[in-house]
Amino acid sequence: MRLAQRPADLNLKWSDEDRRIFVGANVTWELWHAWLQTHEPTDDQIYRKLLLDLFFDYRNAYHLGGDFDTVGPGYEEFNRSTGEPIRTMEDYVERILVLLDYQTDNRLSSPGDLALAKFAFIVTGDPGRPPR
Repeated sequence: MRLAQRPADLNLKWSDEDRRIFVGANVTWELWHAWLQTHEPTDDQIYRKLLLDLFFDYRNAYHLGGDFDTVGPGYEEFNRSTGEPIRTMEDYVERILVLLDYQTDNRLSSPGDLALAKFAFIVTGDPGRPPR
């Protein structure tokens, strides 16, 4: 994956409200920030991080009665940054299917396990292979 442009903010931009609503997101956020202290993220890692940003944007829009096509700034930033626009929910699901399948196949339900799988997905592309 080659990004068309890197987003200006490499932080996981999940608000305090997002981290309160989506259990475990704060752990993923903390792991990512600690990892960034000693690593320079690749385009692939930033791409997967942006995919998770969209998950939170989408969930918030869904709870407010919106749909994936009207998510807002995160959705627009993803499409601008990646040069591979997501046009439908099916496009999106296809790109994070490895994470969704891993969660389902391993019956991950604890916030800690979900957070670690999401962090591993960002860094390694494989939710079952934590970074070293």
